[in-house]
Amino acid sequence: MTFVTHVLLLRAQREAPRLSLSESELLLKINHGIPDQLQNRFNQLIAKPEALTITDAELEE
Repeated sequence: MTFVTHVLLLRAQREAPRLSLSESELLLKINHGIPDQLQNRFNQLIAKPEALTITDAELEE
């Protein structure tokens, strides 16, 4: 790597936008997804209106 390339790389790294720690943690939580149990229940509830078997209580959920 030439000196100029190295300087340009360092400059780009310093100027690149970076996330704060709290923003990084939030993105990790978002990308982690939801627990399987909650996802399964969600999938069940989504299927019910299509089958016309959803109750009022389930609609509230």
